[in-house]
Amino acid sequence: MNEEWLDFIVANRNDKKFHHDYDIVIGPTADLHVMQIVTDYEQGLCSEEETLKKLKTKQIGTQISFHTKRATDALKFIHAVKITDTPPGTKKRNKNGIKH
Repeated sequence: MNEEWLDFIVANRNDKKFHHDYDIVIGPTADLHVMQIVTDYEQGLCSEEETLKKLKTKQIGTQISFHTKRATDALKFIHAVKITDTPPGTKKRNKNGIKH
């Protein structure tokens, strides 16, 4: 995260006319914890430097955001994976807690 990222997030949140020409945006995921820090910055409770320092201490995932048809046209489906709440190789339990 850097000043450019922070400016991008703040503009995206506050400027209804904000527009960018990026096909794809890749960057840190702005989750609830991140947004609270950004909100504190927007409200003048911390400087840009303090905000970036706080953000760098967080475990933040990466998101990929596709903004144009050109970007989505570049995607190629390879395969699908079914995701369940039961790890492979384990047995499910019924409502009484008995494995089956």
